[in-house]
Amino acid sequence: MKLSDWLKMRVGLFQHPQFYTNPIAAIRRRLLWKFYGQHQFTLKFMTEYGFQVIAQPQDIGVGSLFYRGQYEWAELQLWRRLLNRPNLTILDVGANIGLYSLVTAAYCRQQSLIGATIFGFEPNPLEFAKFQQNVDLNGYSEIQAFNIAVSGQEGVSQMAIPPNGLGVFGHLLSPHEKVSSQDTITEVKTVNLDNWCKSRDITQIDLMKLDVEGYELEVLKGAENLLSQQSIGVLFMEIGHGLWRESLSLLQDHRYSINLIRRDGSIQPFDDEFLTGWDNIIAQPIC
Repeated sequence: MKLSDWLKMRVGLFQHPQFYTNPIAAIRRRLLWKFYGQHQFTLKFMTEYGFQVIAQPQDIGVGSLFYRGQYEWAELQLWRRLLNRPNLTILDVGANIGLYSLVTAAYCRQQSLIGATIFGFEPNPLEFAKFQQNVDLNGYSEIQAFNIAVSGQEGVSQMAIPPNGLGVFGHLLSPHEKVSSQDTITEVKTVNLDNWCKSRDITQIDLMKLDVEGYELEVLKGAENLLSQQSIGVLFMEIGHGLWRESLSLLQDHRYSINLIRRDGSIQPFDDEFLTGWDNIIAQPIC
């Protein structure tokens, strides 16, 4: 690791909101992670979101959850503000170990927002097992977890499964894509959202998170009926790799506004000038 990267990580810790509110606890948890957490096969701990998690220390994001208690702080600050009424229908596409699904269930219970239904999709069988384990651990009956991939087509696709700890980078393979020698290739079931929602009589998705490692355009193509009717109320989507510009164009074609989520949880109109690498946007119908 370069010295500049190491310094950026250290500075990031002190810039985190948890450090401002309780610096002693933040430093203590960081030291616990350094000298204890990283040396365990699995960890079970409580997050600041109010749910427990079982995870492997090598998993990306687990360190932040352990010593900060939080992960993707800005995005989840905004996400929770949008959980503002009962009976929400929420999709977590590319759930990984289930962070957004778990945060949603915990917050809805804390705020007595009854009737939330959360559908989480994670095709990587290793990450899905962790997701389901965390749902069961917390007793979140409002979460339904599916070991399937959301795509533009229904059927079966090949998926690259990275080594242990890098499961967040698992992705469906594009034709002629070169595969890393460290990845394992497996077949996964695929569905498209238009047909999947129709089969379950879902006519409105209130809130949806989409993070599928560059495959977002295919997911959106499989949801064009929903988008044309503006039946997806709010969409969070990661950009920065894959055909992300084409994804934004498709959303705009269906009259969705595009805003960039800033590091403080606020939003601003999308502009290339403010991109930092892998960013997240929020898309909403233009009324």
